[in-house]
Amino acid sequence: MKRSAFNLVIKVALTFILAALPVLAQQRQGTGQRSPLAGLERALKDANAASLSEAETNGINSLISAFKQVSPPAGVVQAFESAILACTTCTSFPDGTDEQAITQAMQTNFMNRATFAAQVADILNTGGQMAPLMTKYGTSRTVQLLESLVGGGFGAGRFGAGRGLGAGPQGR
Repeated sequence: MKRSAFNLVIKVALTFILAALPVLAQQRQGTGQRSPLAGLERALKDANAASLSEAETNGINSLISAFKQVSPPAGVVQAFESAILACTTCTSFPDGTDEQAITQAMQTNFMNRATFAAQVADILNTGGQMAPLMTKYGTSRTVQLLESLVGGGFGAGRFGAGRGLGAGPQGR
């Protein structure tokens, strides 16, 4: 009798725990959307820099939105992916690949990323947060942090990631 009561208590407890896990997981994940500024805010805290003001947050979010509105030229991303998959030695693009269009798209995205990072750096300089970031992380890591706001950062694939040039679903 005691054994069956014990088993019943264990079963009820396990059922309760299993029922609560999805709810707890969903609360932990929130909406499933990670703030693009979360990494920057964490880095600012680690560098003992001032938190972003509302105006700075709004300004950076506006820059992120504008960057993500950039669309790749029709078919360039697909041509780039096809060229990669058709490559055997990858010393050059396969015949029939529009190398000029791919190169132009890569150059354009490089300039868009550089402009974006410079604009965010300007906002952070104005707020006094850039110097602590540079002190804590150095030049390369700070630039990577700024670029990560639109996806990718160092070694970002497919034209630098971000939804601007074919980063796949939700900008990865």
